[in-house]
Amino acid sequence: MLGAGRSGGAWIWHARSGALLADLPEHENVVWRVGFSDQGTPYTSSDDGTLRIWEVNSGRAVYRKRFPQCAEPTGASMDGDGLLLLSCGSGIALVLDQTLAVVRETVSDGP
Repeated sequence: MLGAGRSGGAWIWHARSGALLADLPEHENVVWRVGFSDQGTPYTSSDDGTLRIWEVNSGRAVYRKRFPQCAEPTGASMDGDGLLLLSCGSGIALVLDQTLAVVRETVSDGP
């Protein structure tokens, strides 16, 4: 299980035993989105404007990137191919690869 809090931290627990597997404390602001890819890779996005992909055993962010165009991340999801969609409150959506390089950026003016 993956959870997060207002402190800027995120945590991974073993679903059956409840044991803490990883403490992910690196965000500088509230973590709003957490998730796992289809392969089990955890990711988080925060009000600090960063997206992080984590390595569970070390509890370290293996990829970390600040997206100035996405200061207010409103959602994140990772598909089976490792592509990550980051949506922003500003109407911007970013498609990222496994190293957090921007593959595509789209802007919506509304419905």
